[in-house]
Amino acid sequence: MKRLWIGFLLIIAVPARADGLPTPEAARQLADKIMEAVSNGDTDRAFSLMKPYARVPSVDIDAANNKIKEQWRAQPFGDSIGYEFLTNEMIGSSVLRITELHRFERHAMQWRFVFYKGAKGWTVNNFNVNDKLQELFRH
Repeated sequence: MKRLWIGFLLIIAVPARADGLPTPEAARQLADKIMEAVSNGDTDRAFSLMKPYARVPSVDIDAANNKIKEQWRAQPFGDSIGYEFLTNEMIGSSVLRITELHRFERHAMQWRFVFYKGAKGWTVNNFNVNDKLQELFRH
């Protein structure tokens, strides 16, 4: 089977307005809502949930959404069977990484969200989606 890798590293490229989430727990709730929408096949909703809190232009988020849809149509993953929260890692008091697993019948994709705590709260600094499950294990 052709190796699949979808990597999106959306970093602050131009100043974009982003609302802030008040706590790391609110960031986790946002990640869970995004993953619930993704696991239900509604990536449009998932990315629209992210947009108000992302420090990247909407057009870049839309491009990521379209790329994911394209990849999923091209690969025989099977049906989505849900998602699973994996890790919540804080580095210092300003950087949070949340890792979730989108489960399919015959495949899984990891979603990593990196939140940054700025003056107005927690924002999505970047996210990455890929199928490199071996990366989930620490060496």
